[in-house]
Amino acid sequence: RGEEGQDAGGVSREFFRLLSGQLFVLESRFFEKAVAEEARVLWFDRTSARESVDFWMLGVVLGLAVYNSLPGLDVAFPVCVFKKLRGEPLGLDDLLEVQPTVASSMRALLAW
Repeated sequence: RGEEGQDAGGVSREFFRLLSGQLFVLESRFFEKAVAEEARVLWFDRTSARESVDFWMLGVVLGLAVYNSLPGLDVAFPVCVFKKLRGEPLGLDDLLEVQPTVASSMRALLAW
């Protein structure tokens, strides 16, 4: 009582770790199950019943964690998500990371 506490980041890290354990999983209905099973990465589900504000909030949580340099978020996003955030162009190799079967089919069509 009456003592000043010092948070060295442990409480924040634990908060974001627990929160990400609830948000960045298939059961949250934010991500496509087929992509997660085939490519082992999380990709946003366009057919999700979730509201657009829910996706916005998901981005806020991720942004806050990155902004505050909190390591330990167990989020398996493909590299193309970060390329898109940086405004870099995407190509067939990026599709290969998210949907390998579709990318292979596209390559076969291009080679034909």
